[in-house]
Amino acid sequence: MKIVSKQIQGKRAYQQDGYGDRALEDGSKILFLADGMGGYSGGEIASGIVIDSFKDSSLDDKYGDKILEEILDRANHAIKEYKKKDSEVSQMGTTLIALWIREDSYQWISVGDSILYHIDVKQKTIKRINENHSIAGLLDLRVKNGDMSAEEAKKSPNRHMLTSVMDGDSISMIDISEKKPLFKTDMFILASDGIETIDEEMILELILSCNKDTSLARDKIIKEIEKVDKKNQDNVTFMIVSEFDNIIETQKTTTEKPTVKETFKQEGLFSLESRKTLWYPLIAIIIIITIMMGIFIGTPTHKDNVKKDYDNGYKIEKTLDGR
Repeated sequence: MKIVSKQIQGKRAYQQDGYGDRALEDGSKILFLADGMGGYSGGEIASGIVIDSFKDSSLDDKYGDKILEEILDRANHAIKEYKKKDSEVSQMGTTLIALWIREDSYQWISVGDSILYHIDVKQKTIKRINENHSIAGLLDLRVKNGDMSAEEAKKSPNRHMLTSVMDGDSISMIDISEKKPLFKTDMFILASDGIETIDEEMILELILSCNKDTSLARDKIIKEIEKVDKKNQDNVTFMIVSEFDNIIETQKTTTEKPTVKETFKQEGLFSLESRKTLWYPLIAIIIIITIMMGIFIGTPTHKDNVKKDYDNGYKIEKTLDGR
C-alpha cells in the first residue's frame, strides 16, 4: 500500500486539520483525517484529540470489526472531558473521516463534511462515497431532485454549515459503511473540505495524467488549488491511498453462470429461473431411467409405456419452460 499526503494552511490564521495512519497487529491499516471547526476557538484541539485517539495502540484487535466505532466514541468522550476543563473552548468540534484497509476489503466511518473519494483507475471514474453531513449535502440533494439550480446551491451562504459534528455531545449522524471488496484498480482520497476549491473532475484528470505517480498527482492538486487563489482559502489536507497488494485482480463478471444456491438467493425458490435450475436436471434423469427400464424389460407393452412416459415428461418440461 502506498500513501502520499499534503497539507497547506491556505489563507486561514490557523491550521485546524489533522491526519495520520496506523497499522494494526493483523497487518491492516487505518487512515484518518479530522478538520476542526473553523470560526470557533479550539478547532485544532478537537481535531488533535481525534487524531490522538486513532493513534492509541491499546485498541489493537480488541474490538474486532467494531474498532472504528469504538475509537470514534472514545474520541468524542475525550472532547467532552476536555471541554469540562476549559470553558474557553466550549464550542469546539471537528469532523472525521477514517478508512480501514484490510487484506481484501475496506470500510469507513465519518462525521461531518470531510470527504472520501473512491477512484477506479481502470474505469476512469471518481465518486464521493461517504455522506456529506452539511447544508451543502442537503442543497446538492435539492439540485438532484430539480428543486433548485446547481448555481444557486453553489452560492448559498450556509453551504458549509455542518449538520453533524464531533463536539462531545451526542452525534446526530454517523456514516458507517459495511465491508466492501478491494481491487487493484482502486484508489482513495481522504480530504478536508478545502480540496473542493477544485472539482472532482479536475482531481480525476490530474490523477490520471500522472500515470499512477501519486506523488506527482499530489503536487499537481496543490498547485491547481493555489492557482485558483480563492479568497479566504480554507485549510487543505488530503491523503492519496493506492497500490494494494495481495488482493483480487478484478470484480466478478456478470457473465459467470450462478450456482443453484446463488440462483435461489437472487431469484427466489419458486421463481422461473430457480425452477429451471432445479427441475430440468431432474426431468432429464426421470426420462433416462424410464427409457432404460423399458430397454431392460424388453416387451412391446413396456416400450409403449416408455414412449408414453417420455411424451408426458416432455410435456412437463414444456409447461415449466412456459411454452
